[in-house]
Amino acid sequence: FWVRNLGGTSGNGKARFDGDVTFTPSSSVTPESNGQVMIEATNNTTLTFKLKGDDGTVRSGTLTLS
Repeated sequence: FWVRNLGGTSGNGKARFDGDVTFTPSSSVTPESNGQVMIEATNNTTLTFKLKGDDGTVRSGTLTLS
C-alpha cells in the first residue's frame, strides 16, 4: 500500500491500519521538508527517528532494540 497526502484538501491527516504493517526502512535517510518524520534502520539493534522541524532543523532520537 502507499499512503500519501493524508492531510491534503480532503484528508484528515490520519491513517488506520487493520492488520500487520511491514516496511523496509533505509539505513540512512534525511527528511527533505519541514514536518517530515522518517525512520531508519541504522543497524541490527538501532532504529533512528528523524524529524525536520518548522525551523528547518533535523532532530533525531534512537531506539535500541534487544
